[in-house]
Amino acid sequence: MTRLPTECVVDASAGIKLFVVEDYSEEVQAVFDQLTADPPAALFVPDLFFIECANILWKKVRRGEHTADVAASNLADLRIMELQTTPTAYLMERALEVACDQGVTAYDACYTREG
Repeated sequence: MTRLPTECVVDASAGIKLFVVEDYSEEVQAVFDQLTADPPAALFVPDLFFIECANILWKKVRRGEHTADVAASNLADLRIMELQTTPTAYLMERALEVACDQGVTAYDACYTREG
């Protein structure tokens, strides 16, 4: 089996799959199970991760795929996950640099980790 990293940046599109059934949800759950096994990996997110997840859940509610109560419960569960959050104010200069260099949005560039 492939050795997983000891540090990992979690993208909102992956993290939300722990709460909603979408393509690759089972695979994401399997990876998270491995990342949180003993010893657990350090999981990092930019602070915008949470609002991106809330927006995904809002879309599910609007389409009738989730109720507002289920979405709120998902957010409560998301809040208690052991994620190390970095304010986007600390990431913005590097995010702009990565976005310009790689042709991705500054939002997506916030999910890069150096070091």
